[in-house]
Amino acid sequence: MINVIARVRESLAEIDSAGRKDAARPIYHRLVSCLSASVADGSVPIGTRLPSERQMANALAISRTTVQNAYRKLESQGYLESRRGSGTFVCARPEWAVKAASRPRRNYARNVSATSNTFLLDLMQAATETHRYSFETGMPDPALLPTAEFESIIADLFSRRSGEWISYSPTQGVPRFRYALTQSLLNFRGLAQVPTDQVLVLTGSMQGIDLVSRLLLNPGDAVMVENPTFPGAIQIFRSYGAKLVGVPVDHEGIAVEAMEELLERHRPKLLYIQTTLQNPTGATLSRSRRMRLLELVDRYQVPVLEDDAYGLLQDSLETRPLKADDPDDLVIYLSTLSKIVSPGLRVGYLVAEEGLARDLAQIKQLTDLHTSTISQYLVEGWLSTGDVRGHLQRCRATYRERVDLAFRILQGDGTLRPYMEPTGGFYLFCGLPEPLTAAKLRAHSVQRSVIFASGDAFTVDGSLGNYLRLCVSSTDLPTIRVGLERMLRLVEELAATAS
Repeated sequence: MINVIARVRESLAEIDSAGRKDAARPIYHRLVSCLSASVADGSVPIGTRLPSERQMANALAISRTTVQNAYRKLESQGYLESRRGSGTFVCARPEWAVKAASRPRRNYARNVSATSNTFLLDLMQAATETHRYSFETGMPDPALLPTAEFESIIADLFSRRSGEWISYSPTQGVPRFRYALTQSLLNFRGLAQVPTDQVLVLTGSMQGIDLVSRLLLNPGDAVMVENPTFPGAIQIFRSYGAKLVGVPVDHEGIAVEAMEELLERHRPKLLYIQTTLQNPTGATLSRSRRMRLLELVDRYQVPVLEDDAYGLLQDSLETRPLKADDPDDLVIYLSTLSKIVSPGLRVGYLVAEEGLARDLAQIKQLTDLHTSTISQYLVEGWLSTGDVRGHLQRCRATYRERVDLAFRILQGDGTLRPYMEPTGGFYLFCGLPEPLTAAKLRAHSVQRSVIFASGDAFTVDGSLGNYLRLCVSSTDLPTIRVGLERMLRLVEELAATAS
């Protein structure tokens, strides 16, 4: 808190001493400018709790109303969020912030402020834009799509007279699709003989996180997560008023040895975890840690939401999900077609105890009624008649070759520090040389048509602002090489200037 006040004082002094035109503006405008600039350069990171309005006013010798107006302005622009009973927090950087200065203020519900971070919106926008060296959005390579097989299935669907594929379908999912999942993708992951009544089809796996949150969480409940972890999960849990308890991640996955004390202290309502090829680090939870984790959640009776979005992309399928060793049905298994086929299909699925799956379906009926019928029939046709195993093998080999190349380039250069050596999947998580931040790097890299995701978006506390996530799954080898070399030279230039 003292650092925030010191930073604002320093910025105000710089404005006054430099004779900038801002110096003639009212203190309210200067305060907004100083705080937004501090967020932009990373000196006030995401997750930072700002001083109270009274504390800031006293420290700067200005009126509390002036501070209040400045905070509200930054909140309307998407930089800050006010959490009832907790204070005001930094929630977004400029490229994420909602450009809402000209929008009228509306009397939205309090929990809407938790969704003001537009990181995911920006990722989706980036997926549609053309950048020569795009390492930002985590999506599969469209060139790997089994196009001929899908064209045949679509032709077959359009030839059917019944038109069942354009009708409504059961909320829990088309029965033949759920059965196809149990016989193929779930079976491949070691989840054998799963009853179809335990399968719930989702409109993307993020819907699963949302449904589980709606069912289990009350405002103030603790949710234990890896730190760093998937930003979508962070935002969903916060939108339900959850308190996030972060656990570090290393090359063996979540630090299970640190969990027991945190479980005892916080008594979380839910554990959210990615056990295989974790986003963003690429870590896979070791066998010994898996067994210890299952012991702990059984002892403390904590439900587990296991996000296995990348499980089918690991080189060896010998590493099974937690759900395969879960006799007490504490684990809710979650996965998606977005990483192995197409994110545009918006098809995910979860496996849970039958009663729990039914309860989640009852919530789902109030959100979208059911997942796209035509998407379900399309994927069912592919799972039943396509070369699914061959497709997965091609994906694994292609993505492994790409992350291996990227790792060798980074390791050989030494400018960026890989968090760990990935064994497959989409991502590398890399540290920047001090004092460079990802926000500063991105401001320059965009001009060179190189984009990436900043590390602080993946944390519960706004840390790791000097890290970035590189996705190489949809980029061919020559482009990876040139793009990374271009980025490394830029990092060297900025680091030299900073020092």
